[in-house]
Amino acid sequence: MQRKPMSRRSILRAGAGISLALPLLDAMRPVRPAKAQGKAKRLVAWVQPLSIYADVFWPASPGAKPYDWKTDPISETRFSGQGALDNPSFALPEMLSFMQPHRDDLIFVEGLDNSASNHDAYSTTLTGTNTLANSPANMISIDQLIAKQVGAETKFRSLQVGVMNAGSDNKSAASWLSKTQAAPATDNPQRLWERLFADASGNPDEARRLRERNQSVLDAALEQADALKAELGKADKDKVDQYLDAFREVERRLDAAPQMGCQPPAKPNMTSPTTGEVLFEEDELRAIADVPTVMKMQLDMLAMALACDMTRVATFQYGAEANNGTFPWLGLPDWRWHDASHFENDNPAQWPAQLDNAKGWRAVAEWSLSQFNYLIERLKGLGAFDDTVLVFLTSMNHGGAHKSRNCPILIAGNGGGVLKTGRHVRYEHDKNGGNSTRAFNDLHLTLARAMGVQLESFGDANKSKGVLAELLR
Repeated sequence: MQRKPMSRRSILRAGAGISLALPLLDAMRPVRPAKAQGKAKRLVAWVQPLSIYADVFWPASPGAKPYDWKTDPISETRFSGQGALDNPSFALPEMLSFMQPHRDDLIFVEGLDNSASNHDAYSTTLTGTNTLANSPANMISIDQLIAKQVGAETKFRSLQVGVMNAGSDNKSAASWLSKTQAAPATDNPQRLWERLFADASGNPDEARRLRERNQSVLDAALEQADALKAELGKADKDKVDQYLDAFREVERRLDAAPQMGCQPPAKPNMTSPTTGEVLFEEDELRAIADVPTVMKMQLDMLAMALACDMTRVATFQYGAEANNGTFPWLGLPDWRWHDASHFENDNPAQWPAQLDNAKGWRAVAEWSLSQFNYLIERLKGLGAFDDTVLVFLTSMNHGGAHKSRNCPILIAGNGGGVLKTGRHVRYEHDKNGGNSTRAFNDLHLTLARAMGVQLESFGDANKSKGVLAELLR
């Protein structure tokens, strides 16, 4: 006699009116022949504004001198080279040496253009359309299109998580359900925690009061969890243990930093203490007191959601387009993200005057990619990296030039063996300012293929030429 599947709505009552929805377990799946069961694929699209100083990003071509940010001027669209390249022997650029343990899991993709340019390109990074205003009525971002196909079995079809992403207008949202409906990223760890782990019928105010008294809302659920695990197989037991352990750790850190979620952060000082200049406009960017702490919380919860199969498609946004945030934790309290991106000089005699901007830009690029690296490590630690594809995308090549040609792209993970990793792939591109032969549209078709979704074209038809076959096995 075949067993009856456990209800997907199974929950643990955790006190304070909070109900914890369990991740999708094997025991919840209908019994069917093993050959009909495929491994779940996962996709994370990381969308970053204002580029990341592309010069220091690309691996050098074989035999070429690596870029030296201290002596080599920046150009509008610098390349590691011009012609097509498929190099499995690439060396990581100096800035990304910390990614060496994951080197064989990476693909640098060079030579692809965003479908739009200037700051409007941020909203089209995942849509493959030429500005939001000129997009067709049926516009949708690739993450949402894939989520429609693969998200039916999970608690969330897709998740949108962010840090200081500041809303859902065309310079703040990367994920789109339609031309008029953004899927804004949640940038408040407390709200994300409640959405992921607390049933909608719970009482968040009472849960906060319990946490303030250092009483975990999880305590009342542990006895139920032990009883439940007695009925589960080993894989499901491990998944429940992982879920509860990670849940408690995130809750502990929320307790330790209540200003990040339970209480609003203090209003930041809007002027530089040394120059008196305005750091950023009050209505332009939501200020968070401790960006590294919030970043770690958000990435940990995103990794948990993926590892526990609460979702298989996610978008992560750090920052909003054209913002002027600062980076005091990097020793850059007066360096403003947008303004400092406007440096470009091909005249070596004048280059030394730009070194302060270059130094700050490189530091920000390195920190952003170190956070992407942390997500890779977190997923590997949770046993969720296999069958996962993460893609780091920037909306422009160079924020100051406002150009979206040859944007930095880094893929991590092979999607269960679909992608050929450990390579630097370059598509032919006109070094003198012309457009690439390929666009983001084709990357998105390839990501869809890695997720088991077959598409003939995506976004603007004239920019969609087909999958990037060089990335596929």
